[in-house]
Amino acid sequence: MGWRCIARYDRPVATASTIRSDSCSIQSLLFDERDSRPSVLPMEDIRRLVATRAPHHGLFPTRLDGVTLYRKATPSPRQPAVMPPLVNIVVQGTKYAYLDATTYRYGAGSYICAPTTLPIESEAPNASEEQPILGIQIMLNTRAITELLVDLNDHRPPRRPSPTEGPELAPTVVEWDDTFTTTLHQLLVLLDDDARRRALGRGRLRELLYLILTGPAGPPLWHTIGQSHDLNHTISFIRDHLDQPLAIDDLAQHASMSRPVFDRRFRRATSYAPLQFIKALRLNAAATLITQGSDITTAAYTVGYASSAQFSRDFKRHYGQPPKQWSRTADAREPTP
Repeated sequence: MGWRCIARYDRPVATASTIRSDSCSIQSLLFDERDSRPSVLPMEDIRRLVATRAPHHGLFPTRLDGVTLYRKATPSPRQPAVMPPLVNIVVQGTKYAYLDATTYRYGAGSYICAPTTLPIESEAPNASEEQPILGIQIMLNTRAITELLVDLNDHRPPRRPSPTEGPELAPTVVEWDDTFTTTLHQLLVLLDDDARRRALGRGRLRELLYLILTGPAGPPLWHTIGQSHDLNHTISFIRDHLDQPLAIDDLAQHASMSRPVFDRRFRRATSYAPLQFIKALRLNAAATLITQGSDITTAAYTVGYASSAQFSRDFKRHYGQPPKQWSRTADAREPTP
């Protein structure tokens, strides 16, 4: 039977419900892979459907806008990544994401929802050819969710997270219920039939997004995408202009805030000071480029460093290794955040 508990994984671990330790947020969400809930048969079929459409390690885009299936068949150590606004639904295996002092563990029968672009670290220590991680990514910058939010304009939005519940724009880990399982299954079975996909696909996707918006992950989504969170546009601007100089005073003006208010609101929303966030995003983006085969100098300039020497110093301070040494041990490109 599905179960959950507060646990540690060599460090603070994250989950759908949060408690506070002395210095950081602790969450945990564990799953019995033998799942015997009433939805077990759809769950088994969901695994089969994803495994069939993602036959080997990698990403497999579908013909539904923003929906991608994936298989991860090799283990990866903890390493930097940039998580875009998305929902990552896991149907087999377990992954970890790290943001600041919080660890997010999400496994079969759960999803992680990121409402905005975030510099994280990810880990998949147990993926293998025999037991790959299987899942579905749904991007949150698509027309489908925008249209849904417009249609829900008269709906009372969920309560905005309070500062004591952690950063406003932090990811949320959610365990599926039977309604979510059934809706996901109904969406996946359409992918084999072009006529049914064209006729019903957008509606099924919309229903799944509705469940996400009205579930535990809904409040931060509603207050970013749905109500144009005052910092979400600024974070998108940072992400799209990493290769250019980014002055904090200019960003505060972009957000229509004074510098002190901007600094305070940014830290409350992301757990990072603005300058710290920009540096982390740049270094994680550069690390991703290096794992994809970019040389160190090109990666440094691509993310806005004017000096490769300064980049190397910052990289070593952030990751504990100079980029050249780190690149020798970097894992192959990750198919999931």
